[in-house]
Amino acid sequence: MAGMDPESTKTHVCLLGHSYIRRLAEFMTVNPNLQNLNLNDDRYNISVCAKGGGNDIGFIPNKQIVTNIVSFAEYLIYGLGTRVVIIGQLLRRDPSANPPGYNESVTEVNDLLTQKHRH
Repeated sequence: MAGMDPESTKTHVCLLGHSYIRRLAEFMTVNPNLQNLNLNDDRYNISVCAKGGGNDIGFIPNKQIVTNIVSFAEYLIYGLGTRVVIIGQLLRRDPSANPPGYNESVTEVNDLLTQKHRH
């Protein structure tokens, strides 16, 4: 579109979550050929990446984790004007490296998030 600022036509993405970002940074360091995650720079501007809730499992109730995730998404939309917020599923972990019941809690949180999405 003639006369438009190229930045205004890009899709901006914000990803959050300390361990996820740390791993993404390590991956990008050893894979420099995947600059901007190999997405078209003219269309996508990836700044940061988000995943949350996994480190809270076992410390706060699963329903509270879901409430926190949904509240944060609503803040991004209604408080900051973010047009699109995608809530991804929590990821299971190696059972031998996590507290008993961790993966069962992940499944419950993911199910609760899915139920919230349907309402």
